[in-house]
Amino acid sequence: ESEEFLMSVGSARPMEDAARIAFYDLVTWLASDYGFEKLAAYQLCSQVARVRLANMVDILYSVVAKFPKRYLIRS
Repeated sequence: ESEEFLMSVGSARPMEDAARIAFYDLVTWLASDYGFEKLAAYQLCSQVARVRLANMVDILYSVVAKFPKRYLIRS
C-alpha cells in the first residue's frame, strides 16, 4: 500500500496466473475492508486498476495489481 494505491502481488507461472492471483487478492481486499460487493470491485478493477510486471527472470513471474485510492469512499 502507498499513499496513492492499494497494491497486491501475485507470483506464479504462467504470467496469467500471477495476474489472476494479484487481482483476486485486490478484489477480496476491496470487498472485505472497503465494503465493495465482489462483483462491483471486480468490475471497477477491470476499468481503473494498473498492472505492473515486477519479475520475469526468476522461476515464477510476479505481477503487481494497483488500485487507485481516489476511487475509495471516504468516511
